[in-house]
Order: sequence, then structure tokens, then C-alpha cells
Amino acid sequence: MTASDPRRRLRDYVYERWAVIQRSNERFRPCNKLHERLDELTPREAEWFLESVTPHGSERALFRVEDDNKHRSHRYPPTKSGEQRGSVFFEKSGEKCSLRLETIVHQAAAWRLHSEFGWPLDYLVVESPDIVAGDQNPPLRREALDILVLESACGELHSEMTLAAARSRIGVEAKADRKELARLIEKMRDCQKNRLDPDDPRHADDHKKCNGIDVLRPSFFVGIAAGETWRVFPVVERGGHAVFDNEVSVDRLSWPVAPPG
Repeated sequence: MTASDPRRRLRDYVYERWAVIQRSNERFRPCNKLHERLDELTPREAEWFLESVTPHGSERALFRVEDDNKHRSHRYPPTKSGEQRGSVFFEKSGEKCSLRLETIVHQAAAWRLHSEFGWPLDYLVVESPDIVAGDQNPPLRREALDILVLESACGELHSEMTLAAARSRIGVEAKADRKELARLIEKMRDCQKNRLDPDDPRHADDHKKCNGIDVLRPSFFVGIAAGETWRVFPVVERGGHAVFDNEVSVDRLSWPVAPPG
């Protein structure tokens, strides 16, 4: 890799953030090495991520990786108190500190939807919110899906959204690699065919994402992973439930995406 290679610039960015966060966060100081999987990314994925943390003219950066080890975005729904929500960037397990490849894939995908496929930022929601329906229990809890591309623009996000406001053209789930993504799609298909017990804790996350598709009814579900792996499925109704149809080309995602059919 040359110094101009996006993957080298991404690694420089990650290690600059790691140095700052390690100094300011005592729990990371015992780690003398950061484990990362950045070599699994393509140059374009690295560039999309770097663009996502860069301001563009009067447009603020889509994401910020801050000194408290949280990555934040104005397109994250806030907490119920209105505070900006954040997720950890670096993780520690025992004596091992690591960077989640899935986080990089996730943020890069959000920027690709905006820059390549043409979706304005006020159509994007990073981590789905609680969905509310009158006085009933929420039909969908927050973070069911990693990214929503809404039917209509929403300039200011709230902790809760009505089903009408959260209706989506595209629902996205990110995984680190192709193997994890293939497993997710298989389990979501099993859920759609009632092959998974929703009360089985081993499949709680699979069922939550399956339920997210059923509640939000996006036109397309997109599963993404490192290596520019984007798997696109039209979402259709069968037997009163939303299910995946046959896989289609990624170019179906361009603004303004039309419903399947």
C-alpha cells in the first residue's frame, strides 16, 4: 500500500484515534496492541468510511469518533431525554483490545447510500428507533436494523417514531464478513418461515431483525459485509408477513428506488 492508498489512510486514522482514546481511557491502557481486520476492506470501503467522518462544505460529518471512545451521528435517534446517543468504537475483552470491523462496514455503507446511490442524509437513520403505535406496547424496539432509508425525509430525529414516519424504502444490516452475513440471512429466512422460536434466546437477535422487516416493510433488505459484499433482496408479502424474494442487483438501490415489481 502507498501513502495515498485509502486503506493506509484509514489505518492512520484508526491509530490516531486509538492513541488519543487509549491515553484518555484507563481501561485500554494495559493493551499494547490493537487487533483489527482492516485488510479485509476494499479501498472503496476505506474511502467511504473516511468520507463519513469528514465534513463536506457546510455539511457536518455524518459520524464523529470522539475522545470518549464513542462514535456519534446526527442521524442516530437520540435518547428519550434528547441526549445524543453513542456506541463504542474500540472494545476490550480481557487483555485484548480490538476494533470491530462491523462498525467500519456499517459507517462506510451509510456514506455509500448517500454519495453513490444518491440518498439525501435526511432520509437516513442510523440504528432504527423505537416504533410507537398509540398507547400500545412498541411494535418494534430500537436498533432492530442498522440503517433505515426512509420513504420521506425526516430532518430532526426523535427517540420514538410512528410507523408512518419510519416507513422505509431500504432496511440494512451490517456484519463483519461474508460468513456472518450468510448466517444472518439464513436465520432471517428461517424466522420468516416460522422455523425459529421467538422465545429462544439463541435466536433473539435474528427474530428482532426479522420482526423489523415485518413491521417496517421496506421495499428492499440489504445485508452488507466487508469486501463490498452487498446482498439485496426485495421484500414482498406472503401469507400476511414480509419475506425476502429472490436476490437482485445492488443498482436497484439508487435514488429514487422504486418498490419491487
